[in-house]
This record gives sequence, C-alpha cells and structure tokens, in this order.
Amino acid sequence: MATSIQIVGNKVEHFRDLDLIALICFMSDAVQQDPEAFSVIAPVVDSWNGALVDYGPGAIELGLDGVASSRQLTQELDLLLSRVAARITGFGPTIPSSFLNHRCQVPGVTFAEYSGVLLLQALEKLRNLLSPC
Repeated sequence: MATSIQIVGNKVEHFRDLDLIALICFMSDAVQQDPEAFSVIAPVVDSWNGALVDYGPGAIELGLDGVASSRQLTQELDLLLSRVAARITGFGPTIPSSFLNHRCQVPGVTFAEYSGVLLLQALEKLRNLLSPC
C-alpha cells in the first residue's frame, strides 16, 4: 500500500494513500453540501480533488503549509474535518466499498470495505499536523 508524506513546518506524517483519497472525497462532499460554510477552504479542497485525476502511488501532496499559514483556512478545515468525522462515524465500523468506489473514482484505485476507525485515525493525524504546537 502506497503512502504519501505530508509536511507542515517541521511536523511530518505518513498517510496511506487510500486514507487521503477517501478523506478528500468526504471533504469534497461536505463542501458541496454546505458551500457557504466552506467558501474559503473550497478552492483548496477542489484542487485536492482535481489532483486525484492524475493520482500516482505515494504522490499525494496536499500543500498543507499554505493552509497552516492562514487562520481562516485552518479554522474552516477544522470545521470541515469535524463534519467529515461525523459522516464517517455515521457509517459505523465499515464504510461500504460501493459508496467509496462510486464517490472516489480515482484512476487505478478500487476500494474494498474500508475501516472507519482507520479513516478517523488518519483524520486526526491530519488535524494534528495543522494544530499549533
């Protein structure tokens, strides 16, 4: 399984690509459902979603330093991640492959049933990267 490295300042985290792909899909859905609440972060999420078209293993770069440098972006992303966490939790322990494969159409990627617990752990790693320490 491929992993991509995300860096913010001097903090570094490794993420499974499938976790990042699924999180981007969930974030994109949440932005589309409530565009007014996420008007500042929407272009960032759109760029992440667009980059998945050219996905290559281990090559997901979110550019989180740019997000971390803006208080408004960071606040909206935190709210967005809270919404995504609630949606993931709503699925229970497993997110159906049918949902992920329908929603996350990325070249060369096919999801099996996916652990909601693992996805929530990845979400928290992402949140921790952006938290001031």
